[in-house]
Amino acid sequence: MVDFETALSSSNVAGPGAYIMDATTRGTLKQKPKIAASTFPIYIWEKGNWNDGSDDGSINDCRAAYTNQISNHAVAFGKSKDLILGIWGGLDIVVDPYSQ
Repeated sequence: MVDFETALSSSNVAGPGAYIMDATTRGTLKQKPKIAASTFPIYIWEKGNWNDGSDDGSINDCRAAYTNQISNHAVAFGKSKDLILGIWGGLDIVVDPYSQ
């Protein structure tokens, strides 16, 4: 997980980012301890304290969320504040003259 953050920092992206993954990966990280030999292990996915009503967690002090829109156990890390979304074209509405 730290490699994601390091790669972003090396690309001149400063500030906190967030993780996004599928529910299966979230479940795995909730069971995977950071330090295995601990009596009371601290898991990679920790409970988030975001005070926004979400059940998002925390990984390495960064926000972590999950969705079923991601497959194959993929994990992404990024900084949504710097996200640029481009949409070309407009809304196309086609009326079907045959079936009304």
